[in-house]
Amino acid sequence: VVNRTPQWVLDLKEVRPAPGAVLSLEKYREGFSTITEVNREFVDPEKLQPGDIADFRQFWITVHIPENAAAGTYHSTVTITPGNAPATTLKLTVTVPSFDLLPPPFEYSVYYPTMLDHEGLSAGQRDKYNPITDEQYLAECR
Repeated sequence: VVNRTPQWVLDLKEVRPAPGAVLSLEKYREGFSTITEVNREFVDPEKLQPGDIADFRQFWITVHIPENAAAGTYHSTVTITPGNAPATTLKLTVTVPSFDLLPPPFEYSVYYPTMLDHEGLSAGQRDKYNPITDEQYLAECR
């Protein structure tokens, strides 16, 4: 995984923030422009592999429920065993509803393509980023 500044950000000549916002081109480049990209193909091994994490890191755990699973609440644990600290065991609770869920209207992932709604958004930005209110954003972060 590589953190880098995209070329289009380096080529920027000016930044036009939302009305009333204060944002310089330098601040944009410093804090809002680094992207994380994968520089190799993802591997999904049968056995978990060690990671090279020097600090805190979030993990996304996907739980696949068999189609014939009985409704109910299932409990398990997930143990994180770092090489430089004691192991931590987390509780994992999965609830299988007694009804079938419809497929999601969009794909869920760690990428959240949205923007806070404001008057300065173009029609293209509105189509691409599904703008939401401050209140909606805070509700979704809970």
